[in-house]
Amino acid sequence: MKFLHSGDFHIASSFEHSSFPKELAIERRNDIWRSIDSLIDIVKKKEVDILLLSGDLYNEEYVTLSDLKRLSDLFRKIPFTNVFIIFGNHDPYRNKSKWKLIDLPSNVYLFKEDKITKYEFEEYDVYGISYIDNILNKDNIFENISLNKSKRNYFLIHTDIINTNFKYQPIDMNELQKIGFDYIALGHLHKPSAIAENIIYPGSIEPLSFKEQGLHGAVLGEFKDRELAIEFLDVSQSVFTEVEYEIDGNFNFYELKDLLLNDWIYSDKKNYIRINLTGNLPEEYEIDKEAIENELKNYVTYLEINNKLDYNLDLEKLRKLNKNNIIGVFLKNMSEYDMNNPVNSEALKLGLKAILKENK
Repeated sequence: MKFLHSGDFHIASSFEHSSFPKELAIERRNDIWRSIDSLIDIVKKKEVDILLLSGDLYNEEYVTLSDLKRLSDLFRKIPFTNVFIIFGNHDPYRNKSKWKLIDLPSNVYLFKEDKITKYEFEEYDVYGISYIDNILNKDNIFENISLNKSKRNYFLIHTDIINTNFKYQPIDMNELQKIGFDYIALGHLHKPSAIAENIIYPGSIEPLSFKEQGLHGAVLGEFKDRELAIEFLDVSQSVFTEVEYEIDGNFNFYELKDLLLNDWIYSDKKNYIRINLTGNLPEEYEIDKEAIENELKNYVTYLEINNKLDYNLDLEKLRKLNKNNIIGVFLKNMSEYDMNNPVNSEALKLGLKAILKENK
């Protein structure tokens, strides 16, 4: 029996706090749908029996009935796969949930309560708990839970196991493992990670920002006899990559370009790249950040370059070359102060940067 585990689609994300331009927000929302389409294609191709969706499928403040109808229509394309959905802190199942207005296909099962409930089948049972508000914090959620060990038992929960937060249904790992679920489908954290062999975060289906680097997708699982085989499947359209490029006194544009093309981008993805320039350069050497971005942006969907360089100030050289101008006067006045004092040293550095910029 095969299952596919995903979640954190965040359909209808606004991307209003993202660093990339607003015009890319529409494309990012479309990419989320493309990744969901890919997920459904995998369900059909792999003949998946169970699809587990662990919450935050959309952002409730922006989602429309049209969005939910489109999602429902996708589920109709996989009639022989049972789809189980819990609701997270971004898409809680409130009394006025838009889901209540959607005619869902018979293969879709919603967990609508803020307590653990289950759906029973001949070969397996699926347990789940949902948010009905933006916060879920219940005591003793596993009380009176008794599994039928003659069947496979799945559990869906939207929580932060790694960084316990009272808002996101804290759970005790030891208590969770003692119950004996065969697979625990986690949601909430956007980075794919395995807490244990059978306790998995699939991560967000599509990366949403530079906080979510690397490949994203879903977890394909299959029980073979008593063994659980797990495989991560990449379905995302995009990839976010942040890199440090260290400069040691000399900047080489072509080296930077080669690294971008050969090491940092994925040929089959839309690439969002952030390059942090670190290290040091002589003060008189100015990097034209905009020119670099314009030259390299044709190779990626989005490119951001942050100048975090330290500039080496050759004070003796500056004094000799600027005896009779404002730079020389500034250096002479500052020489009366103790440069071992970090405040004075920083004042000298900032003052020179400002003057040199004005004189370029």
